[in-house]
This record gives sequence, C-alpha cells and structure tokens, in this order.
Amino acid sequence: MTLTHTLFNDYCQLTGRAETYFTGSATDNKALAPGQVLRIHTGRKADEGRMKDEDKIGRDWFNFAKSDQFKLNNKCGDAIVVTWKDAYGRDLQDAAEYDRNQLEGAVLVRSGSRLVRAAAGFGR
Repeated sequence: MTLTHTLFNDYCQLTGRAETYFTGSATDNKALAPGQVLRIHTGRKADEGRMKDEDKIGRDWFNFAKSDQFKLNNKCGDAIVVTWKDAYGRDLQDAAEYDRNQLEGAVLVRSGSRLVRAAAGFGR
C-alpha cells in the first residue's frame, strides 16, 4: 500500500507531481474492509507512547510514516491517494481531497471524494 499527496507551487498551482507519504512493507499488508479506519501517523513506532489518547482510538489499524518532518498541504488543500494491489496483482486506487486552510487539529471525515470537517465534538 502506498499513500501519496499532491504537490503545489508557491501560488497553489498543481505541479503535476506527488510525494510519497507512506509505503507499507509486505508485513504491513492487511485487509482493510469497507468502513474500517487506517491511520498513518507522522513519526516512528518508537514515538507511539507519546501520542495523545485521541489519536489511538477509532482506528482499525495504523502505522507510522517514519518521518518527523512530513506535513500535508494546508495552505493549498491537498489530495490523498491510496494505491494497493488486489488479489490478482492489479493496481487499484482511491483518493480524497480537502480544502485549503483547515484549522489546526481539525478532524476530517470522508464525504464522497472529499474530506470535510467532522461534526462538532470530534474536531477542534
């Protein structure tokens, strides 16, 4: 499984390139059923003990991007693309995008192909 996001220039114009946020190894491959939640956290597995409790709940499985400096694009919005191989070796993709200037700490949930701010009580 690979997770990428779009890259923009300083004027929020698409560059036509993507940056890889996470690439799972063969041991990371699990079946994620419809409706389940996968969270990829910035940082490393060794940092798990310092995570906030709210980041540990509501996930069916998780992993770490193994990068301390990775940030999704808040200024311009972003599009997240998940790519994986099915049981027949075919490449499949799913994507969702969110609008620019999301509030720090906001929790986004999927609505169609968009990621939108969760109902009151979830986000900040």
